[in-house]
Amino acid sequence: PGTHVMDFLAGPRPPSAPSSVDPRKPPSFKPDPANDVAGLGATDIIFVQIPRAAVDDPTGGWLDMQVTHAMFYILSCIDPNRTKRVIVNLSYGPTTGPHDGNSILEHVLCAFTALFNGGGTLPELNIVLPAGNSRLRDWRLGFTFAPGQLTRTWTWRVPPDNPVPVFAEIWVSPADAPFVTSVRAIAPSTAATASTPGPIVERAQAPCSDSRGWLIVLPPTRAVPTVPVPGQHGDWTIEVKVSKPGVKIDAYIARSDPNMGARIPGKPTRFLDLQWERDSGAFARQTLKDGAWDVAGSRIDRKGTLNGIGTVQPGRILVAAGYRLRDGVSSRYSSQGPSRGVSRHGPDHALPTDESAALLGIRGAGNRSASVFRLVGTSTAAPQLARLQARLVGPGA
Repeated sequence: PGTHVMDFLAGPRPPSAPSSVDPRKPPSFKPDPANDVAGLGATDIIFVQIPRAAVDDPTGGWLDMQVTHAMFYILSCIDPNRTKRVIVNLSYGPTTGPHDGNSILEHVLCAFTALFNGGGTLPELNIVLPAGNSRLRDWRLGFTFAPGQLTRTWTWRVPPDNPVPVFAEIWVSPADAPFVTSVRAIAPSTAATASTPGPIVERAQAPCSDSRGWLIVLPPTRAVPTVPVPGQHGDWTIEVKVSKPGVKIDAYIARSDPNMGARIPGKPTRFLDLQWERDSGAFARQTLKDGAWDVAGSRIDRKGTLNGIGTVQPGRILVAAGYRLRDGVSSRYSSQGPSRGVSRHGPDHALPTDESAALLGIRGAGNRSASVFRLVGTSTAAPQLARLQARLVGPGA
């Protein structure tokens, strides 16, 4: 989607041009010099290409290194005598991490904005991120142990024939960590053979966060050269035991479905609250809340689904959500806050990412001459917000 994002950021027409609130009026593809960011005279555009190996890994584990190097490169291009402001758009985001504003990359981005603060000869740096697209993906689960409860379980559904490993993370606050006595992944009822690789469950701490966590890794469920014996697909059970009630659990799944253009066709996993599905699922699917099925009472939580590198406190790191242009309703997939510890309550701004409930996405440039396509997701909201930031500044940015 790189060409689409670049078109929204610095194309010759505003992103609203190929869309129309009135379905009776055709879209316009005419250039609009007044809204052409690249044509503002003193505005330079820098594009950093993500390497193929990173595109093939949808989890975003490569972001820390690649984005840090990209930031160094972008900032090395500034002219201290002319550049007054730098606006960086990063249309990507992982679904894992501590989600408390303290991931490694969030600290790196905050350090860049703290240094490039507009003081002296240094320009002011602003960074724009998408909110994320996991609101309805069942990749987020949260609950608190109630009185009398010392063991809780939930289901992690892992698809067959998956060529990539899959990851889940469980996080607790440092105050609750001493009371977690056990975290384990239990194989599906179809017992695995002795030669089938089992899950790796590791206790972890985010390098820059006080939060404590557990990382669960399941090998590919398809035989690949590096893992000749595939792991086991099916409904895994994640079990957490504590020594006292009141412990708050937050769990996230790393996305494994492929990025656009990726060569490795990974398949997404999902969390399930089977007891809630049995007791309330049928009725909930007849009830809409905020344009989606009502999941009230389920441990599958649509709140707190923010992009894992977009949970830092609001400031000069901005987070863009998406909404439908026709009726102004939030896009169904657009992730929401709050972050863990409520360092951020939610996105800063919302931009159009769908034309209507039927026409998802907004038209933008494709990677073939004169082609356009609809890119669905908040990755289109972030460059729109970055473009607006550049327009507000005007020449000299």
